[in-house]
Amino acid sequence: MEIQTNFISIQKEVNYEKQHGAGKKQRTWSQMPSLRIAQPDTKPNENDVQFLSNEYDDLLKRLTNLEAQVSEIARKTESISKAIDDIQLYSYQYNLKLVGVPQTDPDEKASSTIDLCLNSGIGADVSASDIDIAHRVPTRNQNGRRRQASQSLTNPPIICKFTRRIIRDDVLSKRRNSNRLLPTNFGLQSENDMKISIFSHLTPRLQELLYLAKSFKEQGSHKYCWAKDTAVFLRKSHSSRVIRLNTVQDLEELCQSKAGGAARNETVFDSAQS
Repeated sequence: MEIQTNFISIQKEVNYEKQHGAGKKQRTWSQMPSLRIAQPDTKPNENDVQFLSNEYDDLLKRLTNLEAQVSEIARKTESISKAIDDIQLYSYQYNLKLVGVPQTDPDEKASSTIDLCLNSGIGADVSASDIDIAHRVPTRNQNGRRRQASQSLTNPPIICKFTRRIIRDDVLSKRRNSNRLLPTNFGLQSENDMKISIFSHLTPRLQELLYLAKSFKEQGSHKYCWAKDTAVFLRKSHSSRVIRLNTVQDLEELCQSKAGGAARNETVFDSAQS
């Protein structure tokens, strides 16, 4: 905060010097204060040319030093942000998100939630010791923002954290088995409708990237869009190459390249018509 305050103060001083100097050029010589070259035996004052020059040089030097400090702080902030993101990515790779698992008890205990995860992971060799913790979470929109209470789903999603990634990956690879589950697996009547989905647990950054990528896909340029582990992927068709997106900037560059290609095609088309 102190650096920022000093930075703004110096900027104001430099701007004042520039404006003051510009104003001097527009004055007549009779209106300008008398400037003189300081003699060795005289005390410098604000009308000395050398004194003003030294003051201006000092301001520029201080401004340059502050700019360097701000750049260094920005670099360290970006480094810290990346480190936090890497930690999140590593931790989330042990998690799965289960959507649609019925909640029969509003005061559901952790042990009961773990049992529901075991039932939902049917077909995979999973035991209670393979699950570190499982709990319900507030529902969110596709862009990662929490829904309002009036928009919340009846059965909040479950985040299930495994003790080993190999078990988590095994459950994820066999998640289609969740479609074979019956309401009776969860103590419900057979006439109850039920659809359970199992997803990778995405960090807030990846959740936002997936939301934007899906919006891009819906424009008709790509057929497939999905997320896995640390990235989001796009594919135009079953036989085309897979495009990996690590950041929002990657998606922005893809959009720009698409826009540039469309512009080139229009140019070619207009040339052919003429």
